Amino acid sequence: MGVTSVERAQTPSGPLARLRGRRVSDRAWVGLCVLLVVAVRLPFLTLHVGADEGGFLLLGSQWRSGAGSLYGQYWVDRPPLLIGAYGLADALGGVVALRLIGCVAAGATVLLAAHAGRTARGAAGGRWAAMAAGAFLTTSMFGAPEVSGELLAVPFVMASVAVTLSVIGTRDPRRQLLGGLLAGALAAVGPLVKQNFVDGFVFAVVALAVAALTGRIDRRAAGRALAGGVVGALVTAAVVLAWAASRGTSLPELWNALIPFRADAAAVISSSASPATGERLVRLVGSFVISGGAVLATLALISVVRRRGRDHVGTGAVAVLGWATFSVFAGGSYWLHYLLEMLPGLALAAAIAGGGVRRTRRVGRPVVVYALLLAVVAGTTSSITRIQEGSVPYTAGTWLGAASRPGDTAIVAYGQPGILYEAGLSSPYSMVWSLPVRVRDPRLTQMTAVLEGPRAPVWLVQWRGTMRSWGIDPSAAEPVIEARYRRVADVCGYAVLLRDDVERPVPPTPAVCPSGP
Repeated sequence: MGVTSVERAQTPSGPLARLRGRRVSDRAWVGLCVLLVVAVRLPFLTLHVGADEGGFLLLGSQWRSGAGSLYGQYWVDRPPLLIGAYGLADALGGVVALRLIGCVAAGATVLLAAHAGRTARGAAGGRWAAMAAGAFLTTSMFGAPEVSGELLAVPFVMASVAVTLSVIGTRDPRRQLLGGLLAGALAAVGPLVKQNFVDGFVFAVVALAVAALTGRIDRRAAGRALAGGVVGALVTAAVVLAWAASRGTSLPELWNALIPFRADAAAVISSSASPATGERLVRLVGSFVISGGAVLATLALISVVRRRGRDHVGTGAVAVLGWATFSVFAGGSYWLHYLLEMLPGLALAAAIAGGGVRRTRRVGRPVVVYALLLAVVAGTTSSITRIQEGSVPYTAGTWLGAASRPGDTAIVAYGQPGILYEAGLSSPYSMVWSLPVRVRDPRLTQMTAVLEGPRAPVWLVQWRGTMRSWGIDPSAAEPVIEARYRRVADVCGYAVLLRDDVERPVPPTPAVCPSGP
């Protein structure tokens, strides 16, 4: 049989779609995208941990019942599945296991994006969705290669989107109900890993509503799927919360950490943000524009306007991008890895652009290719730079570990829990990130009680030798520190203080310090 015009249009052509002179099948093309995102991450398997990676590994390693705080002996404003994932990584070997989990999450997201794109716009849509997902998972402009909560949450959102599209495409009532159950369960995992990742629910509600209004799916079928989704989400949430409670996490306190705390944190950030916050905002917006994400989002919006909102795929994608935009900017911190929340919407936008009408393809396909090539270059450059330079927290942490003795404890003021992890030390102070300190203990009342009490840490590490920082009044803590601690070393910008009643041989400080953060 001959090749039809539709098949010909969906068959990749040109130099990017050929391998040794032979056309690449859809599966091989998607497989290449998976290999790309894994290959870019492999050089980082044994590299030093980032600040959040080290902190969450620290929390996950000791989360157990009866230790006195939200997660064991520590407090953080994150859902239980995130801490559980890091606890699993710690049990499996630590940093290498964590990075391998990150590889699995990235590879799975590409496969799921391909499935969603194929369901939405055929084989061409699947290919271009996979390429876009591969690009944004690879580029350092979206926070690669560190394993963040966003990276661990995004495959579940992508899976929920793919299942929702499959539900809309079937007429079988049983599949509609079961599909709704599965989509809801997967969507619920997102906010149980990172609380703002409700994108799966946003897409399901909008896409099913548009599909029902336009006759793509029967309204009773849409209601059946939504009902299944609610049940699936509630069951999943109940199981996870029961598990968290069994490990000593108070559910009322968990609610306070995930919802009211974020509102309080946003208010603190907006009222007393440092100059670095504005710099991160500029960098965040610039990364989204330069990476090609802004163009893809614009193409999706144009497609929705052109079709007057009657396309459930495009409208759902724009709704997800809208929610993600609000979510990324509402918190006020503007870290690059927040942009990963945009990925499901961008993958669908690439499917629409790559598998849509010719006029859209002329713009959309070059943008995806540009994003992919840029991601490879940026990812490779980042790999070489970070492997060569290391990081200041890693250097300070390894020095502190060499100076410490078994049973020593430390407080790092403020944040950089990766120092504690690299040093192999625990902290008697429950807050190891800076934002919780600024919101929950801005006058250092709790820290001061620890510093002057029987559980006072052996070591105190200060950035640039001071307890002063934006949003924090150290007046109560400074006299206690002056009375009980002495400065023994300066390590790459960190002043290291030792408790007066303790003696430790102090090793030489590093002759060369990394320039990286």
